[in-house]
Amino acid sequence: MQIWLNGEIQQSEAATLSATAAGVTLGWGVFTTIGIWHGHPFALERHLSRLRHDAAATDISIAFTDATIQSALHQVVAQNSIQDGYARLTLTRRGDGRWNGDVGSDFSILVAERPPSGNAAVKLGLSLYRLEARRPLAGVKATAYLGHQWAWREMTAQGFDEAVLCNSQGALCECARANLFWVSRGEVRTPALDSGCLPGIAREIILEWLMEMGIESRQGIFSPHELAGADEVFITTAATGPRAVATYTEMDYEGTLNTAEINRVEHSYAAPGPITQLLKERWQQAVDEE
Repeated sequence: MQIWLNGEIQQSEAATLSATAAGVTLGWGVFTTIGIWHGHPFALERHLSRLRHDAAATDISIAFTDATIQSALHQVVAQNSIQDGYARLTLTRRGDGRWNGDVGSDFSILVAERPPSGNAAVKLGLSLYRLEARRPLAGVKATAYLGHQWAWREMTAQGFDEAVLCNSQGALCECARANLFWVSRGEVRTPALDSGCLPGIAREIILEWLMEMGIESRQGIFSPHELAGADEVFITTAATGPRAVATYTEMDYEGTLNTAEINRVEHSYAAPGPITQLLKERWQQAVDEE
């Protein structure tokens, strides 16, 4: 794979970062994942704006202009012949004041093709793990992401596609790799940012479109039982757009950590439901127009 690292196109196998850099020792970094359609990144300006916001929040400098980053991204997409896929822009800090005294940061761009299952309806399972809504840097897309990855890994080992995560108060927060939406009696609902969820780019776009379309929406603090009575459920990422949810499995973890003893109740939905389908079509239209 050809990647871009600190201003140069390189083979991924040859690219190196210092083992003492804060991005390696502490996971001190931020990133954004961008959908590629027809060889072009979608909503790139939003992604760069969010990346700069998160970099400022985590005290990481960016040595490159937006124009340079845009040009580099197009180079990497072309070099790897990506038509439909996604790109990851990662910014990591070098100095941590202990292991590494260097100033500055490292900036990399990776790309990959979208897997064939990227638009299939998904199966959600409620994760045992909780997120702290008041954790440091809540809402920042940080590279220290192993907790989310671990939750996703454990749920996929049980046959699910995604993990639904609640916060420490037991309220719905997000999925391990996506934001969460559902429709109840014609109203689209999603956890508020106060829940501790990530302010995803696709989430932002969908909420704007719902307002434009005159579809009622609400951000709030919701119980995971809300999903049991939903008419339709979908998840969003900037890499895939809206994805319909086919099933959601509630799990009662009270009193036991033995998965064999956990009571499970599966709920099924139209996949996609009418509002999900409308948003999928609107996403495709926006991609084609851009």
